Amino acid sequence: MIDWSASGRADVVRVMLVSPGSIDDVIGELANLDLDGCSVTEGYYTDTRCSAKVRTVGDDGYVRHAWMRVVHEVPSAGYREELFTGPVTATSVSESDGAVVTDYDLDSSLYAIKNDLLVGGWIVGAGARLTDVAKSLLRTCGRPSDVSRAQEHVFASTAMYERGEGALTVLMDACGSYDRVTVDGHGRVVVERYLPPSSREPSRDVDPASPRSVVLGEVSTSDSAETTPGRVIYVSGSGDREVVAEYTAPPGADSSSQARGYMYAVKKTDGTQDASYSSLLARAKSSWQESQDPGREHVLTVMWQAWHQGDVVRLRTGGTWHKCLVKSVESSLGDMTQRVTLKEV
Repeated sequence: MIDWSASGRADVVRVMLVSPGSIDDVIGELANLDLDGCSVTEGYYTDTRCSAKVRTVGDDGYVRHAWMRVVHEVPSAGYREELFTGPVTATSVSESDGAVVTDYDLDSSLYAIKNDLLVGGWIVGAGARLTDVAKSLLRTCGRPSDVSRAQEHVFASTAMYERGEGALTVLMDACGSYDRVTVDGHGRVVVERYLPPSSREPSRDVDPASPRSVVLGEVSTSDSAETTPGRVIYVSGSGDREVVAEYTAPPGADSSSQARGYMYAVKKTDGTQDASYSSLLARAKSSWQESQDPGREHVLTVMWQAWHQGDVVRLRTGGTWHKCLVKSVESSLGDMTQRVTLKEV
Protein backbone atom coordinates (compact mmCIF):
# COMPACT_ATOMS: atom_id res chain seq x y z
CA MET A 1 0.00 0.00 0.00
CA ILE A 2 1.32 3.43 -0.93
CA ASP A 3 2.06 5.95 1.81
CA TRP A 4 0.21 8.86 0.27
CA SER A 5 1.70 11.32 2.76
CA ALA A 6 5.27 10.61 1.61
CA SER A 7 6.96 13.34 -0.41
CA GLY A 8 8.52 12.98 -3.85
CA ARG A 9 5.75 10.90 -5.38
CA ALA A 10 5.30 11.36 -9.15
CA ASP A 11 1.64 11.05 -10.15
CA VAL A 12 0.53 10.48 -13.72
CA VAL A 13 -3.07 11.03 -14.85
CA ARG A 14 -4.21 9.71 -18.22
CA VAL A 15 -7.56 9.78 -19.96
CA MET A 16 -8.17 6.83 -22.23
CA LEU A 17 -10.78 6.78 -24.99
CA VAL A 18 -13.03 3.74 -24.72
CA SER A 19 -15.30 2.19 -27.33
CA PRO A 20 -18.95 2.99 -26.56
CA GLY A 21 -19.82 -0.56 -27.59
CA SER A 22 -17.33 -2.27 -25.28
CA ILE A 23 -15.75 -0.66 -22.23
CA ASP A 24 -12.90 -3.18 -22.43
CA ASP A 25 -11.73 -1.77 -25.78
CA VAL A 26 -9.40 1.23 -25.53
CA ILE A 27 -9.35 3.06 -28.87
CA GLY A 28 -7.03 5.95 -28.02
CA GLU A 29 -5.82 8.43 -25.44
CA LEU A 30 -6.85 12.05 -24.95
CA ALA A 31 -4.01 14.49 -25.55
CA ASN A 32 -3.14 17.90 -24.10
CA LEU A 33 -4.84 17.50 -20.72
CA ASP A 34 -5.17 20.54 -18.48
CA LEU A 35 -5.20 18.73 -15.16
CA ASP A 36 -6.28 21.83 -13.26
CA GLY A 37 -9.60 21.44 -15.05
CA CYS A 38 -9.91 17.70 -14.41
CA SER A 39 -11.74 16.15 -11.48
CA VAL A 40 -13.78 13.16 -10.38
CA THR A 41 -16.76 13.63 -8.07
CA GLU A 42 -18.39 10.80 -6.13
CA GLY A 43 -21.47 10.74 -3.92
CA TYR A 44 -22.73 7.88 -1.76
CA TYR A 45 -26.33 9.10 -1.88
CA THR A 46 -26.39 10.31 -5.50
CA ASP A 47 -28.21 8.07 -7.95
CA THR A 48 -25.42 7.78 -10.53
CA ARG A 49 -22.69 7.66 -7.82
CA CYS A 50 -19.96 9.48 -9.75
CA SER A 51 -19.22 11.99 -12.49
CA ALA A 52 -16.14 13.65 -13.92
CA LYS A 53 -14.81 16.74 -15.69
CA VAL A 54 -11.99 16.72 -18.22
CA ARG A 55 -10.34 19.75 -19.82
CA THR A 56 -7.97 19.88 -22.77
CA VAL A 57 -6.10 22.72 -24.47
CA GLY A 58 -5.53 22.41 -28.20
CA ASP A 59 -6.10 19.40 -30.44
CA ASP A 60 -6.90 16.50 -28.11
CA GLY A 61 -7.76 13.73 -30.58
CA TYR A 62 -11.19 13.01 -29.14
CA VAL A 63 -13.24 10.46 -31.09
CA ARG A 64 -16.96 11.24 -31.29
CA HIS A 65 -19.13 9.17 -28.91
CA ALA A 66 -16.10 7.62 -27.22
CA TRP A 67 -16.37 7.11 -23.48
CA MET A 68 -13.53 8.31 -21.27
CA ARG A 69 -11.60 6.43 -18.61
CA VAL A 70 -9.64 8.48 -16.08
CA VAL A 71 -6.61 6.58 -14.81
CA HIS A 72 -4.23 7.48 -11.96
CA GLU A 73 -0.75 5.97 -12.03
CA VAL A 74 2.34 6.09 -9.82
CA PRO A 75 4.93 4.43 -12.10
CA SER A 76 7.66 4.20 -9.46
CA ALA A 77 5.37 2.11 -7.25
CA GLY A 78 3.77 0.09 -10.03
CA TYR A 79 0.44 1.58 -9.02
CA ARG A 80 -2.50 2.01 -11.36
CA GLU A 81 -6.13 2.76 -10.53
CA GLU A 82 -9.06 3.35 -12.84
CA LEU A 83 -10.87 6.22 -11.18
CA PHE A 84 -13.80 6.63 -13.55
CA THR A 85 -15.26 5.42 -16.84
CA GLY A 86 -18.29 6.98 -18.47
CA PRO A 87 -19.87 8.72 -21.44
CA VAL A 88 -19.54 12.39 -22.37
CA THR A 89 -22.82 14.14 -21.54
CA ALA A 90 -21.90 17.73 -22.41
CA THR A 91 -19.09 19.59 -24.19
CA SER A 92 -18.19 23.27 -24.19
CA VAL A 93 -15.52 24.95 -26.30
CA SER A 94 -13.87 28.31 -25.65
CA GLU A 95 -10.68 30.13 -26.56
CA SER A 96 -7.89 31.22 -24.24
CA ASP A 97 -4.73 33.00 -25.43
CA GLY A 98 -5.39 31.80 -28.95
CA ALA A 99 -5.79 28.15 -27.95
CA VAL A 100 -8.98 26.10 -28.06
CA VAL A 101 -10.09 24.96 -24.58
CA THR A 102 -12.52 22.03 -24.46
CA ASP A 103 -14.40 21.07 -21.31
CA TYR A 104 -16.04 17.65 -21.18
CA ASP A 105 -18.71 16.70 -18.62
CA LEU A 106 -18.98 12.97 -18.02
CA ASP A 107 -21.38 10.78 -16.07
CA SER A 108 -21.25 7.17 -15.00
CA SER A 109 -22.63 3.93 -16.44
CA LEU A 110 -25.56 4.35 -14.05
CA TYR A 111 -26.49 7.52 -15.94
CA ALA A 112 -26.66 5.36 -19.05
CA ILE A 113 -29.27 3.05 -17.52
CA LYS A 114 -31.08 5.80 -15.60
CA ASN A 115 -32.19 7.26 -18.91
CA ASP A 116 -32.76 3.90 -20.59
CA LEU A 117 -36.56 3.67 -20.33
CA LEU A 118 -37.98 0.18 -20.65
CA VAL A 119 -40.38 0.23 -23.59
CA GLY A 120 -42.12 -3.02 -22.65
CA GLY A 121 -41.90 -2.64 -18.90
CA TRP A 122 -40.29 -5.36 -16.81
CA ILE A 123 -41.65 -8.35 -14.93
CA VAL A 124 -39.84 -10.14 -12.10
CA GLY A 125 -41.51 -13.47 -11.53
CA ALA A 126 -42.01 -15.15 -8.18
CA GLY A 127 -39.04 -17.42 -7.47
CA ALA A 128 -36.62 -15.36 -9.56
CA ARG A 129 -33.13 -14.80 -8.17
CA LEU A 130 -31.77 -11.29 -7.80
CA THR A 131 -28.49 -11.99 -9.59
CA ASP A 132 -30.33 -13.40 -12.61
CA VAL A 133 -32.70 -10.42 -12.67
CA ALA A 134 -29.84 -7.91 -12.40
CA LYS A 135 -27.73 -9.56 -15.12
CA SER A 136 -30.69 -9.89 -17.46
CA LEU A 137 -31.77 -6.29 -16.99
CA LEU A 138 -28.26 -4.93 -17.48
CA ARG A 139 -27.69 -7.18 -20.48
CA THR A 140 -30.84 -5.72 -22.03
CA CYS A 141 -29.33 -2.25 -21.51
CA GLY A 142 -25.98 -3.35 -22.94
CA ARG A 143 -24.13 -2.67 -19.69
CA PRO A 144 -21.41 -4.96 -18.29
CA SER A 145 -22.01 -5.92 -14.67
CA ASP A 146 -20.38 -7.43 -11.61
CA VAL A 147 -22.77 -9.22 -9.25
CA SER A 148 -20.13 -11.43 -7.62
CA ARG A 149 -20.53 -9.70 -4.25
CA ALA A 150 -24.34 -9.55 -4.28
CA GLN A 151 -26.42 -11.02 -1.48
CA GLU A 152 -28.60 -13.50 -3.30
CA HIS A 153 -32.30 -13.51 -2.54
CA VAL A 154 -35.38 -14.98 -4.15
CA PHE A 155 -38.48 -12.94 -4.95
CA ALA A 156 -41.48 -14.26 -3.05
CA SER A 157 -44.04 -12.69 -5.38
CA THR A 158 -44.23 -11.27 -8.88
CA ALA A 159 -43.21 -7.63 -9.33
CA MET A 160 -44.34 -5.69 -12.39
CA TYR A 161 -42.80 -2.43 -13.61
CA GLU A 162 -44.68 -0.19 -16.01
CA ARG A 163 -43.64 0.76 -19.53
CA GLY A 164 -41.33 3.74 -19.58
CA GLU A 165 -39.77 3.01 -16.19
CA GLY A 166 -36.04 3.69 -16.02
CA ALA A 167 -33.79 0.64 -15.83
CA LEU A 168 -31.86 2.12 -12.88
CA THR A 169 -35.09 2.60 -10.91
CA VAL A 170 -36.09 -1.01 -11.59
CA LEU A 171 -32.66 -2.33 -10.59
CA MET A 172 -32.51 -0.37 -7.34
CA ASP A 173 -36.05 -1.36 -6.44
CA ALA A 174 -35.31 -5.02 -7.14
CA CYS A 175 -32.24 -4.86 -4.88
CA GLY A 176 -34.34 -3.44 -2.05
CA SER A 177 -32.55 -3.39 1.30
CA TYR A 178 -30.45 -6.45 0.49
CA ASP A 179 -28.02 -5.00 -2.02
CA ARG A 180 -26.53 -1.71 -3.13
CA VAL A 181 -26.09 -0.60 -6.72
CA THR A 182 -22.91 1.26 -7.58
CA VAL A 183 -20.31 1.42 -10.34
CA ASP A 184 -16.58 0.68 -10.48
CA GLY A 185 -13.77 2.65 -12.10
CA HIS A 186 -13.81 0.40 -15.17
CA GLY A 187 -17.43 1.31 -15.85
CA ARG A 188 -19.11 -1.91 -14.72
CA VAL A 189 -22.42 -1.69 -12.88
CA VAL A 190 -21.85 -3.35 -9.50
CA VAL A 191 -24.46 -5.02 -7.31
CA GLU A 192 -23.07 -5.85 -3.90
CA ARG A 193 -24.40 -6.82 -0.50
CA TYR A 194 -25.51 -3.80 1.49
CA LEU A 195 -23.69 -3.40 4.78
CA PRO A 196 -24.66 -0.44 6.98
CA PRO A 197 -21.63 1.85 7.29
CA SER A 198 -21.99 1.76 11.08
CA SER A 199 -21.31 -2.02 11.05
CA ARG A 200 -18.12 -1.80 9.01
CA GLU A 201 -14.58 -1.38 10.29
CA PRO A 202 -12.77 1.88 9.39
CA SER A 203 -10.04 1.51 6.78
CA ARG A 204 -7.85 4.29 8.24
CA ASP A 205 -7.57 6.99 10.87
CA VAL A 206 -7.38 10.73 10.22
CA ASP A 207 -6.11 13.02 12.96
CA PRO A 208 -5.88 16.69 11.89
CA ALA A 209 -3.67 17.43 14.92
CA SER A 210 -1.09 14.76 14.09
CA PRO A 211 2.39 15.92 13.00
CA ARG A 212 1.91 13.78 9.89
CA SER A 213 -1.64 14.93 9.24
CA VAL A 214 -2.90 14.67 5.68
CA VAL A 215 -5.53 17.35 6.34
CA LEU A 216 -5.01 20.66 4.53
CA GLY A 217 -6.55 23.64 6.31
CA GLU A 218 -9.48 23.55 8.71
CA VAL A 219 -12.18 20.98 9.35
CA SER A 220 -15.71 22.40 9.31
CA THR A 221 -18.45 20.58 11.19
CA SER A 222 -22.22 20.94 10.91
CA ASP A 223 -25.33 19.06 11.96
CA SER A 224 -29.10 19.33 11.99
CA ALA A 225 -29.52 18.70 15.71
CA GLU A 226 -31.71 21.79 16.14
CA THR A 227 -34.20 20.68 13.51
CA THR A 228 -34.69 17.06 14.53
CA PRO A 229 -38.38 16.93 15.41
CA GLY A 230 -39.57 16.79 18.99
CA ARG A 231 -43.04 15.83 17.84
CA VAL A 232 -44.36 13.99 14.80
CA ILE A 233 -48.02 14.35 13.86
CA TYR A 234 -49.65 11.90 11.45
CA VAL A 235 -52.95 12.69 9.74
CA SER A 236 -55.16 10.39 7.70
CA GLY A 237 -58.48 11.03 6.00
CA SER A 238 -60.42 14.28 6.09
CA GLY A 239 -63.55 15.88 7.49
CA ASP A 240 -65.53 13.62 9.80
CA ARG A 241 -63.26 10.69 8.93
CA GLU A 242 -60.00 12.45 9.79
CA VAL A 243 -57.77 10.56 12.21
CA VAL A 244 -54.85 12.29 13.93
CA ALA A 245 -52.08 10.78 16.08
CA GLU A 246 -48.96 12.35 17.49
CA TYR A 247 -45.83 11.14 19.20
CA THR A 248 -43.89 13.55 21.43
CA ALA A 249 -40.28 13.12 22.49
CA PRO A 250 -39.84 11.98 26.10
CA PRO A 251 -38.49 14.68 28.47
CA GLY A 252 -34.93 13.33 28.45
CA ALA A 253 -34.53 13.43 24.65
CA ASP A 254 -32.38 16.13 23.05
CA SER A 255 -35.28 17.07 20.76
CA SER A 256 -37.78 17.51 23.61
CA SER A 257 -39.22 20.90 24.48
CA GLN A 258 -37.82 20.48 27.98
CA ALA A 259 -34.30 20.32 26.55
CA ARG A 260 -34.72 23.02 23.87
CA GLY A 261 -37.16 25.34 25.55
CA TYR A 262 -39.46 25.12 22.51
CA MET A 263 -41.21 22.50 20.41
CA TYR A 264 -40.16 21.70 16.84
CA ALA A 265 -42.91 19.58 15.28
CA VAL A 266 -43.51 18.10 11.82
CA LYS A 267 -46.75 16.98 10.22
CA LYS A 268 -47.07 14.03 7.86
CA THR A 269 -49.95 12.62 5.86
CA ASP A 270 -50.80 8.93 5.69
CA GLY A 271 -52.49 7.93 2.44
CA THR A 272 -53.85 4.66 3.81
CA GLN A 273 -57.63 4.35 3.61
CA ASP A 274 -59.39 4.12 7.00
CA ALA A 275 -56.14 4.15 8.98
CA SER A 276 -56.63 3.42 12.67
CA TYR A 277 -55.39 5.63 15.47
CA SER A 278 -53.06 2.89 16.72
CA SER A 279 -51.44 2.44 13.31
CA LEU A 280 -50.91 6.19 12.93
CA LEU A 281 -49.44 6.38 16.42
CA ALA A 282 -47.01 3.57 15.57
CA ARG A 283 -45.98 5.39 12.39
CA ALA A 284 -45.51 8.67 14.25
CA LYS A 285 -43.29 7.01 16.84
CA SER A 286 -41.29 5.16 14.19
CA SER A 287 -40.83 8.36 12.19
CA TRP A 288 -39.65 10.23 15.28
CA GLN A 289 -37.12 7.51 16.11
CA GLU A 290 -35.75 7.45 12.56
CA SER A 291 -35.33 11.23 12.48
CA GLN A 292 -33.25 11.62 15.66
CA ASP A 293 -29.86 11.24 13.99
CA PRO A 294 -28.47 14.80 14.01
CA GLY A 295 -26.61 14.07 10.77
CA ARG A 296 -23.27 15.43 11.95
CA GLU A 297 -20.90 15.94 9.04
CA HIS A 298 -17.30 17.10 8.66
CA VAL A 299 -15.94 18.75 5.52
CA LEU A 300 -12.18 18.78 4.96
CA THR A 301 -9.55 18.75 2.24
CA VAL A 302 -6.83 16.11 2.34
CA MET A 303 -3.72 15.26 0.39
CA TRP A 304 -4.53 12.45 -2.04
CA GLN A 305 -5.72 9.40 -0.07
CA ALA A 306 -7.39 7.37 -2.84
CA TRP A 307 -10.68 7.70 -0.97
CA HIS A 308 -13.96 6.80 -2.61
CA GLN A 309 -17.61 7.25 -1.72
CA GLY A 310 -18.71 4.48 0.62
CA ASP A 311 -15.36 4.14 2.42
CA VAL A 312 -15.47 4.19 6.22
CA VAL A 313 -12.78 6.04 8.20
CA ARG A 314 -12.19 7.37 11.70
CA LEU A 315 -11.79 11.11 12.25
CA ARG A 316 -10.45 12.63 15.44
CA THR A 317 -12.14 15.89 16.41
CA GLY A 318 -12.43 17.51 19.82
CA GLY A 319 -10.18 14.83 21.26
CA THR A 320 -12.64 12.06 20.27
CA TRP A 321 -12.58 9.52 17.48
CA HIS A 322 -15.68 9.35 15.27
CA LYS A 323 -16.51 6.61 12.80
CA CYS A 324 -17.53 8.27 9.52
CA LEU A 325 -18.84 7.34 6.12
CA VAL A 326 -17.13 9.01 3.17
CA LYS A 327 -20.34 10.61 1.91
CA SER A 328 -18.79 12.50 -0.99
CA VAL A 329 -15.40 13.08 -2.58
CA GLU A 330 -14.26 15.67 -5.08
CA SER A 331 -10.87 14.57 -6.36
CA SER A 332 -8.88 17.38 -7.99
CA LEU A 333 -6.39 15.92 -10.42
CA GLY A 334 -4.28 19.06 -10.80
CA ASP A 335 -3.02 19.40 -7.23
CA MET A 336 -3.96 15.79 -6.27
CA THR A 337 -6.15 16.73 -3.33
CA GLN A 338 -9.52 15.41 -2.24
CA ARG A 339 -12.28 17.47 -0.67
CA VAL A 340 -14.42 15.08 1.34
CA THR A 341 -17.60 15.15 3.35
CA LEU A 342 -17.57 12.67 6.23
CA LYS A 343 -20.87 11.68 7.82
CA GLU A 344 -20.77 10.24 11.34
CA VAL A 345 -22.30 6.79 11.54
